[in-house]
Amino acid sequence: MNSTSRKAMGALGVVGLALTAAPAAVAAGGNAAAEQGTAGDYIVLLNQSAKVASAGGLDTASGKAAAQAHTNRVVEGFKADGIEVKRTYSTLGGFSATLTAEQAAELQNDPAVASITKDTVVTLGEQKGSTQRITGAPAAGEQKDPYSWGLDRIDQANLPLDNVFKYAASGQGITAYVIDSGARSSHLDFTGRIKPGKDVVNDGLGTEDCLGHGTHVAGTVAGEFSGVAKEASIVPVRVFGCEGSAPNSQIIEGMDWVAANAKAPAVVNMSLGGPVDPASDQAAERLVDAGLVTVVAAGNDANDACENSPSREPKVLTVAATDQKDNRSIFGGGQESSYGKCVDLFAPGSNIVSSGFEADDQLLEMGGTSMAAPHVAGAAALYLQKNPKATVAEVNKAITSTATQGKVKDLKGSPNLLLNTTELLKGGDKPDPDPKRDLVRWGGKDRYETAAEVATSGQKSAATVYLASGQGFSDAMTSSNAAAGSARTAALPGDGDVPTLLTRTGSLPASTKAALQKLGTKSVTVIGGEKAVSPAVEAELKAMGLGVKRISGGDRYETSANVAKRFGSGVDTLYVASGEDKAYADALAGAALAGSKQAPVLLTRPDQADAVTMDAVKSLAPKKVVVLGGPAAVSDAVAKQVGASERLAGADRYETSVAIAKKFEGEKYNFFATGHDYADALSGGTMAANQDSPLLLTRQQALPGSVGAYVKADPADHNVIVGGPAAVSTTVEASLKAALGIK
Repeated sequence: MNSTSRKAMGALGVVGLALTAAPAAVAAGGNAAAEQGTAGDYIVLLNQSAKVASAGGLDTASGKAAAQAHTNRVVEGFKADGIEVKRTYSTLGGFSATLTAEQAAELQNDPAVASITKDTVVTLGEQKGSTQRITGAPAAGEQKDPYSWGLDRIDQANLPLDNVFKYAASGQGITAYVIDSGARSSHLDFTGRIKPGKDVVNDGLGTEDCLGHGTHVAGTVAGEFSGVAKEASIVPVRVFGCEGSAPNSQIIEGMDWVAANAKAPAVVNMSLGGPVDPASDQAAERLVDAGLVTVVAAGNDANDACENSPSREPKVLTVAATDQKDNRSIFGGGQESSYGKCVDLFAPGSNIVSSGFEADDQLLEMGGTSMAAPHVAGAAALYLQKNPKATVAEVNKAITSTATQGKVKDLKGSPNLLLNTTELLKGGDKPDPDPKRDLVRWGGKDRYETAAEVATSGQKSAATVYLASGQGFSDAMTSSNAAAGSARTAALPGDGDVPTLLTRTGSLPASTKAALQKLGTKSVTVIGGEKAVSPAVEAELKAMGLGVKRISGGDRYETSANVAKRFGSGVDTLYVASGEDKAYADALAGAALAGSKQAPVLLTRPDQADAVTMDAVKSLAPKKVVVLGGPAAVSDAVAKQVGASERLAGADRYETSVAIAKKFEGEKYNFFATGHDYADALSGGTMAANQDSPLLLTRQQALPGSVGAYVKADPADHNVIVGGPAAVSTTVEASLKAALGIK
């Protein structure tokens, strides 16, 4: 038997900145907060209603109305259930609330909920320097001796600076939304261009700035004297007060206001961020879905920007900082520009001179990725002036594809791209998509058609096929171990990979029959007892002239143990996952890894390994045991009981799938399936194993930030969505294209 068949069977066995954030009591991330079972303040984001897409999308008035109606209806229902809602995000879809431990756990499992995250406090931080005063005014199209070296740098490819900022556009007609600490509306940099905004701090100051950060950022975006887009309108959205810190729930309220009120063409600047936070990621993603170019600071934590939110969100433009010598910025005090593959490009960020908040003619020097991001936001406004109908993806691609290459030093894995406004504004042609990557969908009208589509799209023939229930999870999860056990002892009939097809309990679906015939199958191995796949299905298979075998056990754990034993003694690695229905996602994500390693997966109860499970561990005598999923899925006690030396887990099922995916090397494919149902991932896991490639899980209506960051940081040439739009929406498909650079 060839090695890819072994992989398939192994897989089937399973399936068978500028800112810092104060640490939360529970690490931010998806379901992790709820799993801790702690009371506290939470941010809850909802799955987006399908009516939003059918109404035209979040970038249309009708789509926003549909989103708002859905959010308000769901939130009112939660209020009726006793949830203490504090803030409602009608357009982005969600709310903040003070929850009991029981309420948090219930919301985690509610089908209307996309993520539930502990509310954290975000604190602004930058390095301030000298001040000066405005004198004179820039001429149209050219500013000699600009106050900030950053302006001088972004219009040319090479050093030394030529002491002039030339601009072929001014941002006229474009609105820049600055989500920050407000702006000094009377400043000379903004005369007549500050428009009514939103104050969510509610301390009586409106959108006026008492901190300085927001005024400085707004000045770099669109200040007449210190900015890039000198005639763009500015809308301050004040989410930080005088103390410079704010709960994340307050920041998202400001983002929600922008999503509800902004109209394209427009740009959003967020010189803010913190540790990984799914709520921030998803809110930023939906800003982009609303048609708004969204620019985010990479962070000042000297870490990988993929470990920060929302800088890791694939749809935003994430900006790192450089100094006057084109080095990655080091700001002092242990702070330096974040870096890595989630960075889209660099812009000047050290010692940037821009609008001050203490006087109308004050200019203030600051440093941070907070200062780099608004250079890019201003550049986006320039591009939108010349290309007002450009999509967000087109603007992002134009900015990165025209950036100067090869100038930045000390990259630490970041792309060597430095903002270049001169090249950006030459012609304004729409960028071409990346020709090397593709994204396809293998799916049907139901799980049976999807399984058939995956099997027949991935290969032309299969002498042997594994058949699992499409109506029950546990038996289907163990199906590959049977094949993998045979793979270690004897070749199966025929060549090629072994796919998985699904059946109803009492009858064989027409799509499954057609796939068996198309693949030229000769033998079918049924996984599970007669309650899962009835004798009537066996009879149908035999009537087709197929050989039929069945593998089953007294319960899911015995079946799993019996199948795992077929690998024989002395396996290199044994993967252990929960067999509970609610925890199937970890095992599904592990299917591809197990299959690629030709390794068994053993199911266990979460809090106690049965005797049959321990007997299988003893029989297999593995050199290494790896647990899939966190302690809520497989307890530390069970991990110790089975002799585990490693655990692959994340804050939620999506981050766990990423943790597993990172164990692959040199993969050419990424497979994506819903994390809300097992059937499509069952089929996709098998094919992923055949290709030595990972299976990543996604929400139905939103690409998780952790998955998007992984895809963006390590894109594969070939990408497959498993399942139709009802399982993985077109919104997620668009997010994947953005992360992959596919038009």
